[in-house]
Amino acid sequence: AEMIVEQGKLFALAGNDAVNGARASAVCLSITDGSLIWRHDIVAGESFAWRFSRYSQSSNAIYYATQSSHVVALSKVDGSVVWDSPNAAYNPPVNIGVWQGSPTYRNGIIYVGAGINPVTPGMQVDGSVVALDASNGNLLWSKILPRPNSSTGYVNWQTLNDNVLQAQLVPTLDGLIVEPGSCVALMDSSGNLIWEKAPTVNGGLNNYDWPPLLRNGMIYGVNSGNGNYFCYSFATP
Repeated sequence: AEMIVEQGKLFALAGNDAVNGARASAVCLSITDGSLIWRHDIVAGESFAWRFSRYSQSSNAIYYATQSSHVVALSKVDGSVVWDSPNAAYNPPVNIGVWQGSPTYRNGIIYVGAGINPVTPGMQVDGSVVALDASNGNLLWSKILPRPNSSTGYVNWQTLNDNVLQAQLVPTLDGLIVEPGSCVALMDSSGNLIWEKAPTVNGGLNNYDWPPLLRNGMIYGVNSGNGNYFCYSFATP
């Protein structure tokens, strides 16, 4: 996970991300001497989604998700809870946890990707995205991503039968780069996919679980697939 550094302060998640009951906190430290400015203890028994990054913040708050699909906003000033948006508020509910996906802030909206029990024929897990009002955590919309088709550019697109979003969404001027299952796509602010690609691979692969990097109009990503690890890059269409 990344740390956020600004105005002499460092924000981070600390603790165990996966073991229920383990101690975990969000902390703000002084850059000068490492002293604790504030600390927010995550509810006992919760596990946080550990892909916390520079995208998990706005000008006045940081955001974290738990693997029981809560999304929480904390004040940068004192670590107090601004809002807590539970899974029960989503429609449809995200009934497969947020996994490792940390919230992404873009233009006043928080986006979180996950997966839900399959509703599309032939799919193992459908990808799900929820959009929350960054000021109060209210649900703006939730969507299930469409199944990949021949437009993905992957010759065996019929085998792309998992759309779960494990990696954090990456904000851009044009929308958000998302990695549903084994694909890479651009999603607009309403949850519609503008384009979708499946990088050519040989051998087994996993669902993408680490967000891609954007640099000079290029997208770079990595897949840790069943021992057949590979990287990819392509220009943004």
